Amino acid sequence: MDLDDGKQLWKTPVGESIRTSVCILEDGVVVGTTDGFLHCLDGMTGAVKEQNGLGRYPTGTIVERDGLLLVCADWLTPGSELIFIKSSLTEVAWRAVAPDGTVWSMPRPYIYEDHVFLGNNRGGVFEYRLGDGELVRNTHVDGVVRGILLVDDVLYVGNQSGTVYATKR
Repeated sequence: MDLDDGKQLWKTPVGESIRTSVCILEDGVVVGTTDGFLHCLDGMTGAVKEQNGLGRYPTGTIVERDGLLLVCADWLTPGSELIFIKSSLTEVAWRAVAPDGTVWSMPRPYIYEDHVFLGNNRGGVFEYRLGDGELVRNTHVDGVVRGILLVDDVLYVGNQSGTVYATKR
């Protein structure tokens, strides 16, 4: 909608229920749907520019970084994945599967410099290198990880039980 006059600018049905945030790119809008697709729409016209079937349904907040998108797939489902895909949706750069039947317990991956962090339902905190998805470090806290922040080389982790941990990275 145009915020000045309330008129609809465009409308594009994407087929299935949308289960992600709307991610705004320089020249497009990306959403994920329950049929396992990411859809990139032209920001000016709403025309479908590209679609990519991930094989799992994307959920949570899509995070854009340097022309690449991070999205969780099948969040809160055993074997859920973190997927790093080009914003053109033409190529998946890498995938990280939640280990040992666990689930990613955060709907939004946390990015710090050239690393991405994600927590699981068994207290695992995983740090991956953005460029290639290599696991850099895995630390552990009690409970289900819900929030992660890194400031001045201190890693803060909050869990579902209401405890915050601070550790030197």
